[in-house]
Amino acid sequence: MRSKTGAIAILFLFFLLFPFGNQTCIAQEHKQPFLEIILQLQELFDVRFSYSGKEIETLMVEKPDYTNTLPKILDQLTKNTGLQFKNINERYIAITTSEDKYSNICGILFNAETLFPLEGATIQVLGSNKATISNLDGKFSAENVQQNATIKISYVGFETLITTADALQATSPCTTLALKPLISELQDIVLQSIFSRGINKTKDGAITLQVESFGDLPGLTEPDVLLMVQALPGISSVDETVSNINIRGGTTDENLILWDDVRMYQNGHFFGLISAFNPYLTKQVTVYKNGTNARYGESVSGVIAMHSASEIPEKTNGGIQLNLVNMGAFGEIAVNEKLGIFVSGRRSINDFVQTPTYTQFFNRMFQNTKITNLENVIESGSLDAQEDFSFYDLSLKALYKPSDTDTFQFNFLNIDNDLNFTETYSTENTENSKTSELDQNSIAGGFAWKRNWRENLSTNAMVYGTYYFLNASNLDVFSNQQIIQNNEVLETGVKLDANLTWINNNTFSAGYQFTETGISNTQDINLPRFRSFIKEVLRNHSVFISNSFNFPATRTSLTAGIRGNYFPKFNRFLVEPRINVHQKLGNGFAVEAAAELKSQSVT
Repeated sequence: MRSKTGAIAILFLFFLLFPFGNQTCIAQEHKQPFLEIILQLQELFDVRFSYSGKEIETLMVEKPDYTNTLPKILDQLTKNTGLQFKNINERYIAITTSEDKYSNICGILFNAETLFPLEGATIQVLGSNKATISNLDGKFSAENVQQNATIKISYVGFETLITTADALQATSPCTTLALKPLISELQDIVLQSIFSRGINKTKDGAITLQVESFGDLPGLTEPDVLLMVQALPGISSVDETVSNINIRGGTTDENLILWDDVRMYQNGHFFGLISAFNPYLTKQVTVYKNGTNARYGESVSGVIAMHSASEIPEKTNGGIQLNLVNMGAFGEIAVNEKLGIFVSGRRSINDFVQTPTYTQFFNRMFQNTKITNLENVIESGSLDAQEDFSFYDLSLKALYKPSDTDTFQFNFLNIDNDLNFTETYSTENTENSKTSELDQNSIAGGFAWKRNWRENLSTNAMVYGTYYFLNASNLDVFSNQQIIQNNEVLETGVKLDANLTWINNNTFSAGYQFTETGISNTQDINLPRFRSFIKEVLRNHSVFISNSFNFPATRTSLTAGIRGNYFPKFNRFLVEPRINVHQKLGNGFAVEAAAELKSQSVT
């Protein structure tokens, strides 16, 4: 009886508990991880949810009916979880706990010291993608910001401000915030080269450039001595060329340009865009802007004196130079201990290849001329043109030192620019071609002897010659008119001078110079017939005396001299006094005063 009663009780208990166990299993089957629901909703409705908190990651939620609309599903999830779903925009939805509260914020930013409003400050809501900037009045605002969110306010040059959204509740007026200017202590900066290398100021007022030590200039791939000169104060070029150098407002024909003491009447290639003097053999450039040494005459503006090597090289060396305009080579040959030879040459490369740089140079040089502005002005027929331009320079220098006291020097320089411009006019039956030319050539040479009689006494003797020729012919393909213009300059000269150094490095210089300059100009026109030929020859005898005094006690340097020019053709004698005073003040500062009276017979 007991066993039957116990069996009935166990069976009753089983049937009593079975429905509840079944319900528990069914309930577990209808629940799903909250994150899986979120991912499935993102895929079904093409939205994105933003959330934070570990409690969300482990949350199990009753599986929603995915056939409903998104708002209905979100309402059901809110009822089941207590979470809030807030639309940030059409696609993004933020998930927050029910405790999160949102509000609008605003503020006004101003400089704590000047009280001026700060425009363009950045305001960020940390932990979200919300950010804004302040307007012209320093005001900013943002909507639907979590009240416990952290706000970061930053502005360049000011300290960053961290606050909360609760402190920036949108009220009237908005909360004002003062940003303090940021004071940062910079690390020490050491300037290695505060001044340009290779530039020296001498006590007689000259500026010397050491070409090998001179730093790079912007826009130059290789050194150019005449462009280096234009980097000095008071020297420029109104048309940005090397052939038109203006020193203290003077014109280019008022400058005295010397190459190893030989006067040059041509100084550029490409008719002025490139220096004609090879920079790899030019060692030093001396520039006088005012208070010129009495040794230099025949210029009412400045003096640019270029010098090549004055010592025999210890060993033979050289190089090859190539850029997008020209190519060349140079060499320093040590024949023996007493003889050294310096050679260089450059030539344009447009015969082989016309580079973009060459095209830019060509258009720059011949702009606003018929060479670059060719137009077909005839209705019938066609007009074509072809240009052929080339340039080169050759230089040679020989140094011979038979003894420790004697130095002989020979210089030679040849510069050439050639332009041929051919116009061809063609019709169905005829073809007419005419070639215009523009040639520019210079040849210069000199022979010099320097003798050191004593340690403090030396003399120099030199004979030189320089020749310049310009030939221009303009032929009109339509009218058959031909215009020919020639300009020719031939100058020869003798220079003698002595230099004596005495107490405190004071120097005394004196010398004599003779120059004979012949200039001819020809103009020939065939239609209408006209021809003009003018030739003038001028001789000049010059003497000069110059003294340089140093006063160590007062740190004063004084250079004074006088130059006399006599022109037999005019029976006229001109006196040119020169003076330069240099006073050191200390700490790298100095005061300089200069004055001069100069004349010029060739221009």
